[in-house]
Parts: sequence; structure tokens; C-alpha cells
Amino acid sequence: MSYVVLARKYRPTRFEEVVGQEPIARTLSNAIASGRVAHAYLFAGPRGVGKTSMARIFAMALNCSSSDSPTTTPCGKCPSCTGIFIGEDVDVREIDGASNNSVDDVRALRDNAGYHPAHSRSKVYIIDEVHMLSKEAFNALLKTLEEPPSHVKFIFATTEAHKLPETIHSRCQRFDFKNISTVDIVRRLRQICENEKIRATDEVLARIARRARGGMRDSQSLLDQVVAFAPEEVTPEALDFVLGRTLDEEIDRLLEAFRAHDGAAALGVVHTLVSTGQDLTEFLGQFLEVLRTLMVIKACGPDEKLLDLPAERVTRLAGFVESFSMDTILYMLQVVSESDRKARTAVEKRIVVETAVVKLARMEDLRPLSEIAASLKAAGEFPAARRESQPSAQARPARKTAEPRRPDIAPPVESERPPDEPPVSSAPEPSDVPVVSASGPLGEIQALWPRLIALVKVRHQPSLAAILRDVQVAALNDDRLTLAVPAGYGFHRRQLSEPESVGLIEDCLAEVAGRRLKIKLAAGSEPDGTAEAHPKPSESKSDGAKPAHHKAQDNPAVHKAVELFGGRVMEEES
Repeated sequence: MSYVVLARKYRPTRFEEVVGQEPIARTLSNAIASGRVAHAYLFAGPRGVGKTSMARIFAMALNCSSSDSPTTTPCGKCPSCTGIFIGEDVDVREIDGASNNSVDDVRALRDNAGYHPAHSRSKVYIIDEVHMLSKEAFNALLKTLEEPPSHVKFIFATTEAHKLPETIHSRCQRFDFKNISTVDIVRRLRQICENEKIRATDEVLARIARRARGGMRDSQSLLDQVVAFAPEEVTPEALDFVLGRTLDEEIDRLLEAFRAHDGAAALGVVHTLVSTGQDLTEFLGQFLEVLRTLMVIKACGPDEKLLDLPAERVTRLAGFVESFSMDTILYMLQVVSESDRKARTAVEKRIVVETAVVKLARMEDLRPLSEIAASLKAAGEFPAARRESQPSAQARPARKTAEPRRPDIAPPVESERPPDEPPVSSAPEPSDVPVVSASGPLGEIQALWPRLIALVKVRHQPSLAAILRDVQVAALNDDRLTLAVPAGYGFHRRQLSEPESVGLIEDCLAEVAGRRLKIKLAAGSEPDGTAEAHPKPSESKSDGAKPAHHKAQDNPAVHKAVELFGGRVMEEES
């Protein structure tokens, strides 16, 4: 008789033999005992945790021929039970959803479901990896799944339940299988070793269980592989040879290099790993586990229930915890996780790993932002502290005013902000607003006008800020501020007359000047001194038409461009 691997030989045949999924086993057993068996079930969870085994046990419990009715304790010896266990029963069909995923396959299943079972009480369809079915196949299954014949039961198993349509979810009772704990896996492996007369220490079995990452089938396959190398006794040396040794020593050296900020030592560890032929991807995986251990110890203390590590290893890692803050440990986890992702697809894994370890060796111990802000403020280097120490706007001397410029020319003008004045935004633009030199309250408003423009721009109104650059702060009477709009700037006047624009300017002016002022518009002067009442020759209305640039501004596209970029129409070509 050919050899049967341990994962198949020790496959559970009864509900009480299933390890790590006791709540699900109890629920299904109670459903059978009370006669409340549903017509469709969905078993979702990681690989190797008992989904298909539970489906087989459930089918055996429904069809066990040693009992006159469904039973919670199938015998496992009758023809029905043995046929289901080895997958040869004609009434219990196990279907691979990955290779039978077309609509034609589902149609054949649907047609066969109408026939009564050959010798069993129920006809059971177990579809593994059901998420691989096509959309059309799911749609063809819906009606039969919702109202199947009384003798038909469906059991779906999947590792990616989120890929199933909601119409399938709503027609099934869903059970979520979980990863099996290391303690449960070790206990099961110990039973197998005793039955097979294999000597193995608990430390070796724990290493196998941790390597399986919650999968019972994976742990049994690993044990089978190691036993093939060392049939009589599984030693740590045999485990290192077959599965690869643990890299605790190299990881400890790397943590020492990080603590000492020694990049050369960190690169030396990577060189040792490469020269001895170690898999760098496996190294990164083990390193992530160690960093996770440091995080748990830092947060909870050396609690062995959360760590699943030998006590001496926990003690060793606890010595490193005092050297790193929690933020530093989290940063190391982030860097190594990113490197692990890149290394899986990189051609030169060594460069990825070396970059990560040098980055971590050069880092300083991270401090919380609140602590940094408090220290900067105490030292007088925080922006808020400097702002508080600045004199008020009224106390500042009036800034030097700029000469009036031509409305249709925008030469670059240097910033007029005093050196000690804090900016309103991160990068405010200098203003070239043409103002008339004045003193007193009007002069103060003129001096604050560039700050007003910058604030309007910060308030997401760049077009309005550009318009304010071209107006003059002409007069201040009580609480009314007069703005002079240059002649020929009809678009500016219309924009400044909008209630929304006026409200925004008054709000910003109140913020920078500390007082509420009403805005009034007045006609400005031409560069040659002529008033707006005397239009330019191009603006004469001999035929009642608007000036050329006013026509262009009536175009929606031009209007939008002017609004977005804060420009103005200079002339229009015919």
C-alpha cells in the first residue's frame, strides 16, 4: 500500500476531532440534532484550517448508514462514511470551483440535482474555491441554491469570501474559520508524533507550528518533511537543515547596530547573510516577527501569551526594548514591511535590504510631535512665539509706497513687506498695488494692503487678489474705505461690485486691520492724469457697440480664463 501523508492520514472524521474550530463544529452538530439543517452553507477562512474536512464530516453525519437518521457521531466505518472520507461516494460530490467554473458546469450540476441520491439520504455538493466561479455561473446557480430539492445540500468553501456576490451570501449560512493557535497545533502534532513513534521536543514542534502560521495542514506537511529527513528524532539541527535555520543571532546583531547607529555593522550583517546563502526574503519575514515582538513587549510587557516564544528569547528581546521608543519601533516596522514588499519582486534583493538597514542605522530616536513643538516654543523658535513677539500693525511704520504704474503693464516689483513681518501664507506673493502716499489711518490701510491681498489669495480667490493689485486705496472717511478703479477696467469694477467679493474683502480687511470698514468704489485716473469721464479713443461708442475688450469678456470661455488666472483683456483681433 502506498504511503499516505500525515495531513491525510490524520484528517478528522468526527466533529470533536476538529482542532481550533469548536464553535462551528458545535453549531453544525446542534443543527443536525435538532433537525434544523439548512440547504446551503458557506465555509470561509484561510487555507488549511479545516473547511473541507468539516464539510466532509457534515456530509458523513447526514448520510451515515449505521444510523436511521442524521447523527452527530458518524461511525466512519460504513460504506457511506468511508466513501465520503476518500471522496468516492456518488451522492457526495466534491467539485473544484477553479476548473469547473463555467455556466455549462453549473447547468449540469443543476440538472443532476433533480435526481434522488443513489443510496444515501441526501445528495451533498461540496464546491471548493467557489469564488472562482464566473459571474454567469453564479447567476445560473441562484434559483437552485435558493429553492433546491429537499434531498440536496450545498456546502461552499472559499479563502476569498469577499469575491462572492451578495446574492450568494444571502442564500447561505456563513461560518468563518479562523487561524489555529500555536498551542492547539503543537498539541495535535504531539499526538501525531506519539502515534508515529517520533521523538520531538516541544521547542521543535513550536517552531513548526509558528512556521505554519495558523494552518494545521501546513504544520503537518512540514512535520512530514522533517520526519523524512530524520525518521527517528526531529532535532533542531534537522529542522534548520530542512526548513532553514532561525536567524536570531543575525537579527540581534542588526538591532545592536541600530542602537549604536552603526551603518557599517548593519551592512556587515547583510553581507554575512548573503555569503552564507540565506534567503533575504525569509530573513525579512523573521525580522518582522522580531519587530512585532518588540512592539508587544513595549506596549504590554513580556507577556508570553501574546508572543508564542520561549522565555529566554523574550528576555533577550526585552533588553533591546529599553533602547527604542514606541515610535521608533513602529518606524522600523514600516521600513522593513515596505522592504519586504519590494524584495519579493526585486531582481537585486540585496540592494533593497541594504538600503533598509542603513536607513534604520542612521535614524535618531523619534520623538512625539507634541514634545518637539513644546521644546521649540520654549526655546522661542516656534512660529507662534515669534508672531506673539511682533509689534502690532498700528505700531509698525508705514511702508514705502510704490509709484503708480500703467494699467496695461505689469513690471515685476520687489516685495514691500518689512523684514520682521510674518507672512500670511506659506509663500505670499509681493503686491504691486498702486497707492497714493498718505499718513495717518489711511496710510496704515495702504501699508496693510499687501497683506490683505495675500490673505484673499489664501482664501482661494486668486482672481480677486489679482484685481485688488490694480486698484488704489484712495480715501478713508470714518468707517468707509474708498477704492479707485483705473479707467477702462470695467471688468474689475463689475467683479468688485459683486456682494460676495465685497463681503470677502471686508472680512479680510477686518482681520488684518483689526476694524470693520465698508468698501466704496470710485473712478480712478488714467496714467496721463485724465479722468475716466474722458474715454479712450478705442472706447468711443460711435455705433453703440461695446469696446472691443468688453466684447471679449462677454465670451464665457474668456470670462472663465480671466477669473481663473486673474488677467485682463488687452485687445481683440478681428
